[in-house]
Amino acid sequence: MIITACGNPVRKLGVSTDTFPRLPDALRNPRLALPGVLVVESTKDWEPGHRTLANETDSFPLIVLVDDSAAASENMRNFLWTTFTKSDPACDVDGFGAFTDHKHWGCTGPLVIDARRKPHHAPELEEDTDVARAIDAKIERLAARGGPLHGVF
Repeated sequence: MIITACGNPVRKLGVSTDTFPRLPDALRNPRLALPGVLVVESTKDWEPGHRTLANETDSFPLIVLVDDSAAASENMRNFLWTTFTKSDPACDVDGFGAFTDHKHWGCTGPLVIDARRKPHHAPELEEDTDVARAIDAKIERLAARGGPLHGVF
């Protein structure tokens, strides 16, 4: 998927969720990931195609549906990981006023990416703290010796 955003600004991007319209009951905990980029938790029974958000979303051209908006908006790494590893452009991207023009898809309103956990996704990986500590200690020992870390990873 390629998202193009070029040319002169066409809107002022939202920098606060206070200006976001009232959400339907199935959507909650809106958080700002970046100016104009909203992450919002969504229940499994809400689909982007329902179009239940109000049209006052002009200052938020990208809305990402997630399972945990606080975690997804905590930093750029979390946002990118959540958005682009838990969504499939073929079936998890929608938009308000969606259209196809000369085989190019577009939308006149916000782009909506469904980055919620799906039944076919592998279980979440959890870091083993003992293993992480052992690796960190090994790296510190190698670095303290002044030797190269080549081949360690």
